[in-house]
Amino acid sequence: MDWDRLDEIVRRAEKTNALMYDAFILAASAEPCPMPAQDTFDSFVPASYMSGSVEALEFYQGLYDEVKQLVDKKESLIPEEKYRLIWGGGIPPWHTMDIFNYVEDRGGVFVYQTSYQPLAPVEVPDSVTDPLMRMLLMRSMPAAARIAKEHGMQQSSLGGFSGMFSPVFFIKPFNVQGVVMSMLRSCRSATIGQIHQRRLLAEHSTVPVLILEGDMVDIRDHPEAEWKMKLDAFLETMEARKKADG
Repeated sequence: MDWDRLDEIVRRAEKTNALMYDAFILAASAEPCPMPAQDTFDSFVPASYMSGSVEALEFYQGLYDEVKQLVDKKESLIPEEKYRLIWGGGIPPWHTMDIFNYVEDRGGVFVYQTSYQPLAPVEVPDSVTDPLMRMLLMRSMPAAARIAKEHGMQQSSLGGFSGMFSPVFFIKPFNVQGVVMSMLRSCRSATIGQIHQRRLLAEHSTVPVLILEGDMVDIRDHPEAEWKMKLDAFLETMEARKKADG
């Protein structure tokens, strides 16, 4: 066992996760948003399957630099950003990803997604030299307590692991007007906690929530026309709220 090599890999993984998190948050915080959620669906792969590698670290450094450049130039995904949304959990319909373009054509942008949300970086002191302990601290629940405190919530109100990744944390920071979730039948484990998260959103925000159901594998069981109809009505709801708020 080469403990020095493991330590090197773990510390590189820490930097990789932090860069991915910073890139995603930077893009979602910017108005207008230069990198939508569907791009982050693709971009999470190196951190999930190559964490600790030099290639993954270089990828996210390049991603962050590119996003920073776009933000500085105030470049936008669409000409007019009318509605800012969060994809609030559930796997996207990989066979019908143009549904995001459908929303964009109507002025809506998914600025963030919590399906493959990176963990908020936890600063592990350099005094912790055991790489296994560093791995544990990187993924520790104290991060949930810190996030809850920052948003004026009790950790117990989150309801455990599923609440840790609730979109409720990102409504105000990203100026979001709506949340869409997908309850796709071929991966029910990815839908765990969605009803609880919808309750959290109702308790701590006023944004409308839409839950779409379909299948992520069998396109014959994917009601695309129904999704579009529901999304149209959802965007109309957000437009009505914007007018009511003045």
